Amino acid sequence: MRIALLADGSLGHVRRWGRWFAERGHEVLLLSFQDVAGCPFHARLLRRLLPTDLLACAAAAPGVRRALGRFRPDIVNAIYAGGYGFLGALSGARPLVVTTIGSDMLVDYPSSAAHRAQIRFALSRAALVTTDAAVLTRAVIGAGVPRSKVIEAVMGIDESVFYPPDAPPAGLVIASTRNLHPIYDVKTLVDALSDPFWPPGASTIICGDGPERAALES
Repeated sequence: MRIALLADGSLGHVRRWGRWFAERGHEVLLLSFQDVAGCPFHARLLRRLLPTDLLACAAAAPGVRRALGRFRPDIVNAIYAGGYGFLGALSGARPLVVTTIGSDMLVDYPSSAAHRAQIRFALSRAALVTTDAAVLTRAVIGAGVPRSKVIEAVMGIDESVFYPPDAPPAGLVIASTRNLHPIYDVKTLVDALSDPFWPPGASTIICGDGPERAALES
């Protein structure tokens, strides 16, 4: 299968996603405005001709259309509903899958009419929308996507790295790796520490940093 990705090439999960398919014999092409150096499959850096994301996508759409025409993909996956999803829709990519990853629907979409317009346009042109959480599924349905066009696929755990130990640990350790921003709601975890049903003897590690740190510490 020939798979085209429109996504941020600097992100580790985008590279893992593309590499997984490439290692299984599929032809993968990544088109990205961000760094693609060292990408483990074929990738092309898009020129950012105009300063804002909206204008940059509009200016890049003809070139992306030509690149996709040469590559002849069986499927185009735009990762992030705003920006790359918008670019995929503008370029006429077919069939287009838009993958939402959180802040596109939960932060960008409610932030302004311009964001809502471009995200709705991208979602309306998608043959399929994928989400990784129920809250995102509700958000894309609220943006007008029929439930029949949404696949909710929760990200799993790499069992070659994380697996049950041969012997149970002495105490339960719960780690949060999220940054301390409102969207990640680390406050719910902190509030749970005083819950009478919290496992006795459990310890908690909060690894992230961010603007909510002082409030969470207090």
